[in-house]
Amino acid sequence: EPPRGVYAAKDFAPQSGRVFEILERLGSRITAWDEEGLLAFDPEVYYRRRVSPRTVPRVAAFFAWGEINRDLIERAPGFPGTPIHVTGNARIDLLRPELRAFHEPAVAELRRRYGSFVLFNANFGVVNSLARIPINDPRKAVQQHPDVLRFFDQRRQAFGIFQAAIPQLAQRFPAVRIVVRPHPSESPEPWKRLAAQNANVDVVLEGPVIPWLLAARVMLHNSCTTGLESFLMGKPAIALMTPGTTTTGSGLSNAGSVQVEDVDAAGDAIAARLTRDEPFERSAAQRELMDRHVAATTGPLAADRIADVLAALARDVDEADPPAWGARAGGVASSAWRRLRKGVTGLIPGHKTGSAHNRHRYPGLTPGEVDARIARLGATLRRFAGVRRRRVTGQIDRIDPEVA
Repeated sequence: EPPRGVYAAKDFAPQSGRVFEILERLGSRITAWDEEGLLAFDPEVYYRRRVSPRTVPRVAAFFAWGEINRDLIERAPGFPGTPIHVTGNARIDLLRPELRAFHEPAVAELRRRYGSFVLFNANFGVVNSLARIPINDPRKAVQQHPDVLRFFDQRRQAFGIFQAAIPQLAQRFPAVRIVVRPHPSESPEPWKRLAAQNANVDVVLEGPVIPWLLAARVMLHNSCTTGLESFLMGKPAIALMTPGTTTTGSGLSNAGSVQVEDVDAAGDAIAARLTRDEPFERSAAQRELMDRHVAATTGPLAADRIADVLAALARDVDEADPPAWGARAGGVASSAWRRLRKGVTGLIPGHKTGSAHNRHRYPGLTPGEVDARIARLGATLRRFAGVRRRRVTGQIDRIDPEVA
């Protein structure tokens, strides 16, 4: 019989409905945060793309990035009054000063390899996708909200502008490395073609982004979450504001960056940072805006706040009666069918469930790499001395708690 537990979902979007139904039938409790909820679109667009009546009522507890995200969830169609915990997000924990030492080995290695470099984080997956996705299908365009279509047009225009900007910056700074990091959902090929024509441009798809942000002399972006991450770490970031770029909603990360209007101004801002180490000035208005969007930048870690809620729900699951036999059998059958269907679609070249696409987005970690990260995290926080890890299958590891 499948074990019951508490499932922490990365979103409550329409495509998560099937998994939520299966988990509910098997007797598990579902919790969720929206991994993309920090940089939300206009509310109407957000609710169409990221929220579903199939998922929201099934969530036993929501975890909000901050006050703004909490308010957005509360107003979601079909929201039944489920508890919303403003915990922040564990991704933000890794930006905090007390965890800076965790990244130091990777930061030192990047500086050794690339010296004083400029980082450009590309995030054009919706128009330069690695896989075939519906939003790039003209036949689907008529089904999209006008604001979404405007967003796609803006991203297409911005993509073209940056395709021209990177070679211009490479020529202006011939002795400086420019590292392009495409988003995991994005095809690297257009950027690789630029790198082939510019000797000081590198396209790199490896490792988590935080060490890159810490190692770079300055970071360039357009509406990328890394702009907000840089702000929270006190690292300099420049937002090249292409037509249609905003500082609200999905463009919130631009609000914490130095904003420039063209590639020449971007070059001037980069030049000013190549010999300076101090961070950009952060205004009181910027800090207040970020505080409303991002909780748990001080005090208990977001991961600990989330874990407290998960532990309480796990106790509830242990004490609750299991679902009826018929519900559990239906859940097992639905799970088997879903696995079979994904196995078939994964054989289609270019499909998002294919093994090649998944390896690109999630290259994985060896057991030794997982152990090394646990040890480094434990040394940084002075915790987890007795934690044990065991690989279950594929990229799934079981983490057992410290032994009392």
